[in-house]
Amino acid sequence: MKSMVVTTWFIISVAMFLGESAEQANAQSNPQCTQSMPQGLETYQCSCAPDQGSTAPFWGNGPYTADSDLCSAARHAGIVGEHGGAIKVLRLQGLHSYWGSSSNGWTSQSWDSYSSSITFNRN
Repeated sequence: MKSMVVTTWFIISVAMFLGESAEQANAQSNPQCTQSMPQGLETYQCSCAPDQGSTAPFWGNGPYTADSDLCSAARHAGIVGEHGGAIKVLRLQGLHSYWGSSSNGWTSQSWDSYSSSITFNRN
């Protein structure tokens, strides 16, 4: 764990020296996001590419259904912008309903009951 922290710090330091933001540098140290929350995980950290999630479906407005496209939901929630970036996803208990909404140029759909939900760690 300590070596991962040191490696991430090094990548961010070099990237900032080269003119990249800390968010872009941190995105390089995380795996590319899968479309939805992987089964069996309570937390998941990954990176959204700049064009990832542009047409993929997602349901809710935070929390979202766990089968929602992670990067589309992250853009809707304002976690990442047009340049992509790293996200931290948390699994939550499912809800009886999910309301769609428009936010940050993205529109989510409404959905009925779903077994689990996701939200994003903003820290």
